[in-house]
Amino acid sequence: MLAARTNSSVSLRFFSDAQPGSLVAFGALVGVASVVFAGQAFALSPVVPGPAGGAMVIAGMAASAAAAALPVAVLVGVLGAARAWREGGELLALGAAGRPGRALLVPTLALGLGAGGLEALLTHVVEPAGRGLGARALHGAAADLRLRPALATTLGPVILHAEGVDGRELREVFVAAPGVVAVAARGLLEGRGALVLEDGSARADGEGDWRVDFARAEVSLVAEGRRIELAERSTASLADLVGRMEARGRTADAERLALLKRSALPLTVPLLAVLGLALGARAGGRMRPEVAATAVACGWWVVIRLCDQLAPQVGAATAASLPPLFVALAGLVAWRRWQGR
Repeated sequence: MLAARTNSSVSLRFFSDAQPGSLVAFGALVGVASVVFAGQAFALSPVVPGPAGGAMVIAGMAASAAAAALPVAVLVGVLGAARAWREGGELLALGAAGRPGRALLVPTLALGLGAGGLEALLTHVVEPAGRGLGARALHGAAADLRLRPALATTLGPVILHAEGVDGRELREVFVAAPGVVAVAARGLLEGRGALVLEDGSARADGEGDWRVDFARAEVSLVAEGRRIELAERSTASLADLVGRMEARGRTADAERLALLKRSALPLTVPLLAVLGLALGARAGGRMRPEVAATAVACGWWVVIRLCDQLAPQVGAATAASLPPLFVALAGLVAWRRWQGR
């Protein structure tokens, strides 16, 4: 009874010690990744949304950042706790009491499995919803476009310029799009992302030699039928898309890989936790534990990206299973080299 009570106390202590480091790493990684992801989204968008739309984009990107950061945060937290126990003598005391270091495997797996469940919630529910929120905000930015007089505005391939601006009403409007240039005396920005031109003319720009006068013409500033990206789709919608594509005889490797990765990432989290335990508790070695963990995390990311590209050749199931297998092999090597296990 005393031994069981002692083992429980040790497990709870290690579990508690690993949590602060994981939370700090998670917060730092989510903050940095959110800024990077949102910056990329803004840079690729033809129109930067206003404050409300920008906040929606950042919130959506934060969901993706959280899904990417959580596995690495667990690795960092467990590694830091194991290293602290090794340097503080707790691991040595465990060995002297006849309990090897693998007694810490239970709290490590508990933390990894709990975080893996949270990762599943992120990848299957939160990230798709966040991605969709951000994409809709960027798509709708053109529909709420506000121009400044005498300043050209670029909307993807379209250049828009007006000498006078009064709210949504424009004067002396110039529009340049691929293959056509138009000028109009008046213009009106409509809330659905359309520009209505009145009393103007259009001519060919480049190949062709034509000119036409018009009393009224409409230019769409928002692409019709916004394409829904795979990352935005719910798991049920993505599974349905894969089924429909394969039923029509079309290859769906990219779509099936995106679906399988939503489960492969959560399964990798407890493997990373065990890897962090072995790396942090192991004394000696050619590399410091932090360097080894960084190398493994970078290697894991590289394997994920390579598998994304190789999915058509090796199949979606193989491409999704190789990154967790890489982490499992790294954990096995580190575990076998841990003499105090």
